[in-house]
Amino acid sequence: MGLLRSNLAMLLLVISTVLMFGTVLVFLIAAWLLRRANDRKAAKWHALETRWLALLYAIGEGKLAPDELHAQVSKRQELVLVDFLYKQVINNHTPDWQRLCRAVATPYLGTLAARVREGDVWQRARAVRTLAELAGPEHGDAIIAALDDPEVHVAQTAARAYARLGLGPIDPLLERLDRYHPWDRRLLRHTLALLGPKAGPSLHRSLADPALPVHVRLSCADTLAALKYEGANDTALQLLQEETDPELRLAALRLFRGAVTEAHREGVRALRNSADPVLQGQAVGCLARIGDGEDVAALAGALDDSSPWVRFNAARGLKLRHDAVPPLATAGMRAGDSPCS
Repeated sequence: MGLLRSNLAMLLLVISTVLMFGTVLVFLIAAWLLRRANDRKAAKWHALETRWLALLYAIGEGKLAPDELHAQVSKRQELVLVDFLYKQVINNHTPDWQRLCRAVATPYLGTLAARVREGDVWQRARAVRTLAELAGPEHGDAIIAALDDPEVHVAQTAARAYARLGLGPIDPLLERLDRYHPWDRRLLRHTLALLGPKAGPSLHRSLADPALPVHVRLSCADTLAALKYEGANDTALQLLQEETDPELRLAALRLFRGAVTEAHREGVRALRNSADPVLQGQAVGCLARIGDGEDVAALAGALDDSSPWVRFNAARGLKLRHDAVPPLATAGMRAGDSPCS
């Protein structure tokens, strides 16, 4: 009986080993077949793109009409050709070449615009980016519709295309800022600033609206500062006096510029001795920018402050002022002082 059990166990072990090696072999064969199929597919598309590139050169040289290239593109190759033209435009910034690629892509842009509403999230986002590069404002309606795509990634891609192409006022983006909240603040600021100074009044109204979430108002303040908008001094002072959110107050200090009044300066001076060293340092830097001659002595005293951030802002600010004594600009700096200390 013991011998039978031993033989049975050995048999099961052999069967298990054979099955395991068989499974591994099947996976290896499947991986090899998949790799081979992908290599064949890649070689096929590479050959196509090489031929299309030669035809594009021929069109550019006037030896071929665009219709002759179109006649060689099958229905299932149309979006592949569009993607190829998109890569040509973003990799070659020669204006004549870009115009040529956009002209060749024109017959297929309607199909591409429909792709903005179809496919998975990455296909829709890619369609938006491609439309922005190849079509420009001509298919702006599809890009504007994508601002409300259920996937945030597509909506964000549409927002950048909308701003870069200048498809309209900034208000549609401001209305959707909550959707773009996961974005890096610098990227969001850059996107909104693409619309230029004309966006300033709308950004200013949103910044001044206390009913809006703090992160929305912060994005507006960041963009106004990037645009060097000069009409927000009173709003900035109000934020310093009435708001408690530290980020919003810091953002307000970056807004003062242009025709500042004594009331504006006094509002900033009130923060010169703030218990928050970051807020204090930003106030010192702001005073160096907008303060009068009487602020220079006070700023010189900040060169010996215990906070490296305050010392740095005081030294940098005094160095930039024409009415400061040059040696004063670095007198209080200590080894290793930097804005990140």
